[in-house]
Amino acid sequence: NLGFLSAEEFDTSSVFISNPVKNRLDIKGLTASVSKVSVYTLLGRTVITKDVSGNSAVSVDVSALSAGMYIVKLQGENGSFSQKIVKQ
Repeated sequence: NLGFLSAEEFDTSSVFISNPVKNRLDIKGLTASVSKVSVYTLLGRTVITKDVSGNSAVSVDVSALSAGMYIVKLQGENGSFSQKIVKQ
């Protein structure tokens, strides 16, 4: 623990992010602390942003994205969590 994110504030242990993805990015196990899901290119350009406040699962249409690696970022008022995914 690096001190700036406590597990209680931003718990990602229950989060499942589908990877690799084709047309749909499925994210399950979101906690109430997650308010937004964003997808970025590796260069940092935002390609998708979705408000997920109060939802425990979200499905994002990524069929318009070209194949390659992307970063999925879960954001909340207490911090954020990022994971790389592969779009096929």
